Amino acid sequence: MIFLYRLFGCLYLVSGLWCAFQSELAAKFLGFELLTGLGRSEFLSVYGGLQLGIGAAMLVSSFKAEYLEASVYFSAIFSSFLAVFRMASFVIFGIIDEFIFMLVLEVLMGVTIWGIWFNLKKDKHIKMHQS
Repeated sequence: MIFLYRLFGCLYLVSGLWCAFQSELAAKFLGFELLTGLGRSEFLSVYGGLQLGIGAAMLVSSFKAEYLEASVYFSAIFSSFLAVFRMASFVIFGIIDEFIFMLVLEVLMGVTIWGIWFNLKKDKHIKMHQS
């Protein structure tokens, strides 16, 4: 299951790179218009930098046993909020066909990452009792 966690980290990296190096195209897809340097700076920072940071944190921590459980827990929380707010946006603004795939992906990621975290906790509990 750690493979999936790493895959999700890679998805964040790819998305962040797309937003960083193809800002105009990414913004247009997301419904943004980058009119000024201020908007471009914010898009680069939040969509590029934040996603790259999240992806890198997920990947790097997945190779360090002492960081893995906390990283997965953190990732499960923020992934859940992404899915919840995507659902809320559909309720508030209506279902946006272009973002249905994003909702499915965000829900899938959130559920999967929670599953990974619960398995890590279960394995840790079993190892503690075997000692």
